[in-house]
Amino acid sequence: MSGPYYREGRHVVEVLEHAFQKSTNGNWMIVFKVKVIGQVETSLPDRPIEQAANQYERNIRVVITDKEESKDYAMLKLRNAGWQGEKFEALHELHGTQCEASCEHREGTGDNSGKVFESWDFPLPMRESKPLEGMAGAEKSLNALFGKTLKNSNKPVTPKAEPKPEPAAVGAHDDSEIPF
Repeated sequence: MSGPYYREGRHVVEVLEHAFQKSTNGNWMIVFKVKVIGQVETSLPDRPIEQAANQYERNIRVVITDKEESKDYAMLKLRNAGWQGEKFEALHELHGTQCEASCEHREGTGDNSGKVFESWDFPLPMRESKPLEGMAGAEKSLNALFGKTLKNSNKPVTPKAEPKPEPAAVGAHDDSEIPF
């Protein structure tokens, strides 16, 4: 294979199975086998999905370290994938469900240097955003500051002519074109 099969971006996958394993660093990880259903075309609520021509299986690894932040991120990913269980024995509830996964292309290292691989993950949920807070009276202050500019901005702008260079004095010579 010459490179990644699936494009980068968000995809819909079906969770087929999972297994608990340890990473090479000794950290816990949950490995999910998923089948790629299609790519999500937009982030709009009624997301159209471009069906995958071939629904290949991929693995998604959720690695969990001893750090609280790592545990929090793992739980956010699992909840965003649709798991509502309170014990890991109930993780099989995700089997047969569809959720979003993200695909990134990454450069290989070592013996795989120069090759590009797909890297799959469950995305974190979208963050909540706070409404923007404006300053009272800002409009009046800006109107006063930009008054003439605002009124003149609808008129065509004529660029200012640049000053013409002074002619060289008689007998003066320019050394810039001497080849040595």
